[in-house]
Amino acid sequence: MSKPKVLIIWNDSLWHKGSVKSAFWSDVLTKDGFEVERVGTTYPLCSRAKLNEYDLILFSWSEELIIREQALELIDAVGIDGVGVAGYHETSTAFRQMDWHFMFGSFMATHPGFTKTRQQHTYTVNITKPDDPIMAGISSFEHTSEQFYLLHDGENFNEVLADTVINESDYPWLIGAKSPVVYKRPFGAGKIFYSALGHYPQEFEKDAVFKITHRGILWAARRLPDGLTA
Repeated sequence: MSKPKVLIIWNDSLWHKGSVKSAFWSDVLTKDGFEVERVGTTYPLCSRAKLNEYDLILFSWSEELIIREQALELIDAVGIDGVGVAGYHETSTAFRQMDWHFMFGSFMATHPGFTKTRQQHTYTVNITKPDDPIMAGISSFEHTSEQFYLLHDGENFNEVLADTVINESDYPWLIGAKSPVVYKRPFGAGKIFYSALGHYPQEFEKDAVFKITHRGILWAARRLPDGLTA
């Protein structure tokens, strides 16, 4: 039986080193037993048939546009055919396209702690579903990076596995507001995983951040290598 296949779509933006992070996850997933293809283009999104060659699409892409036809091909590949989707950090701003956000389930609205000053700060990642396999053995932890304020589809499909309370902000009315950090969601026949962690590549060296991201990626895959469990 052929190996399950992963497509990693990456770009480099001013703030996000998708080339570095996607290479890291390509190595991890190759060692897991996946056949990995890594591309710096959204061209594969043009074809639902092409997307169906993969069991998982991992996005390390930020702040670009796709045409609506690409988003609709992806929606059908995920929702109808069961292709999995996973992403971290910048993926919530991957595409400024409403169909993408309809499928993906969130949108990063602002960096509440440093919109004006662009300073990182320390915040707490609260594990809200400690019994979920993705979060097994992981306790709430302090993390220093960008803290996102996410708009998300929580009333319908998003299952929030970890959240955070906004603790610093240029906008004082946001102090105390909760925002998701990690969620998973069904989308028709497919599964979608997202973690807001991972602004810098070295964040994945932190044990909790690596485990959450790795487990979530495996959970979203339509098919796993023999002997590997999500």
